[in-house]
Amino acid sequence: MFKKQVPLLVIEGLSCLIFGIIFKLAQLPWQHFILGCELILILTILYLAIAWLLFRKQESHKQVIEQLQNKITTLQTQNRQERADLQNYFLLWIHQIKTPLTAAQLLSKDNLILKQELVDIENYTNMALSYLKISNPEVALTLSAVPIDDLLNPLFRKYAPLFISKHLTLNYEPINKTVITDSQWASILIEQILSNSLKYTENGSITLDFDSKKQILTIKDTGRGIAASDLPRIFERGFSGVNGRQNQKSTGIGLFLASEIAQRLNVQLNVSSQLNQGTTIQIEFPLTY
Repeated sequence: MFKKQVPLLVIEGLSCLIFGIIFKLAQLPWQHFILGCELILILTILYLAIAWLLFRKQESHKQVIEQLQNKITTLQTQNRQERADLQNYFLLWIHQIKTPLTAAQLLSKDNLILKQELVDIENYTNMALSYLKISNPEVALTLSAVPIDDLLNPLFRKYAPLFISKHLTLNYEPINKTVITDSQWASILIEQILSNSLKYTENGSITLDFDSKKQILTIKDTGRGIAASDLPRIFERGFSGVNGRQNQKSTGIGLFLASEIAQRLNVQLNVSSQLNQGTTIQIEFPLTY
């Protein structure tokens, strides 16, 4: 702090010296010169005292800020560790429950109703697993050119029993086009929307088509539709709306998860719907990354 004041003190000393020479050459009264030097000395002392007080106050603020920053860093580290521990616990639990689910599905291959119930349980398990993973900001994406058919065909096979038991028609022709995306997360995104359509479509059909120029995959159903008052909130966590209150299996997590994944993939979701006529959801993949 005092190093910064050295030039000022030197200037003041030189000033006094120059004025002394002027007073000597001009033969002016020395008492005036001495009085001026005393005033300069008093002002300098006052200036240094004020500067010292401001310096101490500034240093005190720096120490407080540094202590607060250290506390924040410590709390953030503890929070990340606790979150990681909790996530690891649930991931382990989910992975463990998937093994008996797989075995049960193999044993129930001739019972479509039981098999579909097991698929529902597996879906909820996978949904929880996906939610834990996507909520981690450190999860990396692996982008590549992914055939649309490779994303859809495994889902059609998985949900074939539900299409059959509900007598629903699947309108779909092989697309033979690709999108630039992360295949794992894009598959989960599409599955959340497709399973939602299946859940709320009691009769009729589900149609999928792809606009290669706009890179838009459209999933359209002839289900219950969504109330206009519910549309703005369908991507909120835990929101199930009118349809959810009529369906005990609704969790309000599926479309929220789809929205979270869409944000990570830079994908746009567009929804249009009318009650008792069906819902159309467009998945708009980015043209470039």
